[in-house]
Order: sequence, then C-alpha cells, then structure tokens
Amino acid sequence: MPIATTITAAPPAAPEQGEQPAAIAPVAAAPPQGIAGRAVLGGVVVILLGWGASILLNRAADPQALKIPAGISVFALFYVVTQGIERLLEPFARLWDGTREPAGQRDAAAVEAEQHKAAGEMAAAVAKLDTVAEKQADVDRRRANRTIVLWAVASVLGMLLSGVLGLYLLHVVGLQDDLVGIDGRITAGLGSPAGLRHALDLLVTGLAVGGGTKPLHDLIQNIQEAKNDKKDPAHVRP
Repeated sequence: MPIATTITAAPPAAPEQGEQPAAIAPVAAAPPQGIAGRAVLGGVVVILLGWGASILLNRAADPQALKIPAGISVFALFYVVTQGIERLLEPFARLWDGTREPAGQRDAAAVEAEQHKAAGEMAAAVAKLDTVAEKQADVDRRRANRTIVLWAVASVLGMLLSGVLGLYLLHVVGLQDDLVGIDGRITAGLGSPAGLRHALDLLVTGLAVGGGTKPLHDLIQNIQEAKNDKKDPAHVRP
C-alpha cells in the first residue's frame, strides 16, 4: 500500500558544514486500514453462540428474577457487574496485545528519522517517517480489532451472568411479560412470544454490560496512569 505524503519537491541537498539541516516537510499519516472483516464476523459469531448458551443456561439454572432492593439504583447494580467483568478481562487484554511489535517498530523508525535528520540525510529521514506512519496505521488497526473481540467476549460473559443470576435489564426497567411468574421464575416456554422477549432480554443485558466495559476500562486506566505519573520521577517515565 503506498504511503501518502505531502512532499512535492525533491529532498534538499546535505547542508554545508556549520549550517543547520533543513526542516523535513511534514509526512501525512498512512490511510487507516480499518477493522478487519474477520474480527467483526468473529465477534458476531461469538455473541450468537454466547446468546444461545445463555438461553440454555438460564433454563437449566432457573434463577429467580433479581429484585432491586429499595434505595439501590438499577444502574448501580449493572455498574458493579460491568466493572467485575472489566477487571476479569484486564489481565487477558494485557497478555493479548498485538500492538507491541508494530509500536516498537514505529518508535525505532522515529528515532532513526531524527538521526538521519541530524546527519543531513533528508531522503533517508523521509523514508523513515513513511515507516512511522505505516506502523502507526497498523497499531490503530490492531487496537480496533482487539476492541471488537474483547467487546464480544465481555458481552457473552454478561449474557451468561444474566442467565445464571436472573439479571434481566429489560424486565427490571419495566418490560413485564407472562414468562416470568410472580415468584420471578420462568413459567412458559421459550418458543412463545413471551419467551422470545425473554431471550431478547438476555441479549440486550449482555450487550449493555459488554458495551460498558470499554469506557470503564479507559477511565480506570487513565486514573491509574495519572496516579503513576505522580509517584514516578519525571526522568524515569517513558
């Protein structure tokens, strides 16, 4: 894939001794490569399989629909569940970090570009900046793909917890049907209209929990990084 640049003229000649190297024309970032289709397809497949598993698990566990005690917010309960799943996935997200290699290559190319610039080798510096833009686009693509997969996994975990604990978001906020009896247990078949609504409740609950893990993860990570910046001396920070 060609790398777009904003350079229109040939690189300047090496400067005479005692002169400062000429500034390098800015290099445009490589066009984003986008999210891989297989990551999206894989995420959809994982969610559908998890949805089916949560329905079967819900029928087997037959939990009583969770009742929110007075004085406790519905969203506070779902926040606790979302944060629990986010903390569970955090170690695996760190282990599965495909951006380390291209990020290291990007940083190395940026250092080499500065070295070439200091030596007056403008053509080599521009070539390295092209590499920097290409590797940054690769980092962005891998990061987006990982976000899709982790969101799918978090959503499946949310559906499974919903099915085991009787945590039905739509039912809690007012979607009443004849599938859930007075005692909060399932009383009708999943093939009925009420059963389809209940299955949809499991899906929506899982998607809501899974969708909340990413912004919550970013918030916690930003707080942790700010805390570490205050603790660590400035000269040892990356």
